[in-house]
Amino acid sequence: MLDLGTSFLASVERDPKALAIVDGDVRLTYGAWYDKISSLVAAFDDLGLTAGDHLITVLQNRWEAATVHWACQFAGVIVTPLNWRAKEDEIDFGIENAEGSAVVFQDVSAEAVANAKATQDLPRICIDFPAASAIDFARLVSAKAVDATPRANADAWSLCFTPRARPRARKACRGVTGPSAPPLSHMWRRISIATANARWV
Repeated sequence: MLDLGTSFLASVERDPKALAIVDGDVRLTYGAWYDKISSLVAAFDDLGLTAGDHLITVLQNRWEAATVHWACQFAGVIVTPLNWRAKEDEIDFGIENAEGSAVVFQDVSAEAVANAKATQDLPRICIDFPAASAIDFARLVSAKAVDATPRANADAWSLCFTPRARPRARKACRGVTGPSAPPLSHMWRRISIATANARWV
């Protein structure tokens, strides 16, 4: 079965020196980007993230957000993106609703993440600036790269939705909307991040 992680590997194998992503001054080939992605997959393992866990992101459109997305594809972790303008109560709701296991944030969302009660006991990964009690994203993606292969899971429902949301999710996928539909955060399954500042070439 072809999944997004396998499709990315195919691009790496076909032409590792081809330009893959551009974000301002950052220009990464498929090979170089894969090294960063696979380093992040290893970091997820070290943090105890497993297939089906939700990783909350509070990020603007940037190459790091796309890197997190692809690492989640390989690890089987589900990206649950929140708006970078989210307030602390909205972050608390998002984490509780999605049963979040970790959070990735940046300078513009740092204050809200720091003040959100639900983030206090979670691994927190920060981008571009030092934050107390947070893990530096740059250190994670510059660690030794490992061979990452997509981790298949026969039960797609367990990867896409938390147990309490799964029955409602099935209904929603049959066209049911309204109160019986699953929370929006659970509908963010393995989606591609389309960005204005970071683009795939």
